[in-house]
Amino acid sequence: MAFADELLLLVSALLLAILLFAWLKKNSQLLPDIKNKAVLITGCDSGFGNELAKRLDKLGVTVFAGCLFPEGPGAVELKSISSGQLHILHLDVTKEDHVKRAVETVTNSLGVKSLHIIASVGVYCMSKHATTALANVLRYELSQWGISVHDIQPGLFRTKISERGTVEKYVDSNWDKLPKEISSVYGQKYCNYYKANILNIFMLPVLGSSKIYQVVDDLLHAIFGKSPKAVYRPGLRSKLLHVLLSLTPPPLKTYINHKLLPELQTKD
Repeated sequence: MAFADELLLLVSALLLAILLFAWLKKNSQLLPDIKNKAVLITGCDSGFGNELAKRLDKLGVTVFAGCLFPEGPGAVELKSISSGQLHILHLDVTKEDHVKRAVETVTNSLGVKSLHIIASVGVYCMSKHATTALANVLRYELSQWGISVHDIQPGLFRTKISERGTVEKYVDSNWDKLPKEISSVYGQKYCNYYKANILNIFMLPVLGSSKIYQVVDDLLHAIFGKSPKAVYRPGLRSKLLHVLLSLTPPPLKTYINHKLLPELQTKD
């Protein structure tokens, strides 16, 4: 290769690196004067909501932290380490009167500050797909009023909701609620096998990340970033898993699923 060609290649690579750095810097910048902003967060008893509330409070943002248990350990600890800018709200988003009361409280306290809302939802597959679909619809609909909607799609992170004991209680609770005609088809053996074996796979360290700050970083950027994304997938695991599942043919997914799960008690 001639010297001129090598020099051109080197200059091109350098320019590409500079452009990439400038793009990353632009996309990581936050809006100015965020202390004049207010954020309403649901699910602040623990996990991502709790950590985001702490981060925003340290930045001087007015925070309305919705907690299912306002007198519980998570809410009490959050209030004790935060400033007077953080307000605990008793908020169960499944109850209409709670939502109305939260709206009234926030409206009366807001003043001239603009409000941003972070809604925390469950970590299970169906709720994730439903939330993504809802976010897409709301994004198109609310853009008419200058309201933006951003979808955070974390993979498996090690929060309290993903602890083995919590997941087992969730499985048992839902199993007990099943109609007899359905639970009899699967059989108790199916439920026991799931708890004893399938959960072991989900609890593997390689599948879960303890770096909760990655989710909080993306939540913060979605709220106050100069160039926020429509969709965020925090962490390398989440990005790789999304690509892997997208590329895996449906028949192969079905085959793996059948190999992992036990046979049904009755097959008609």
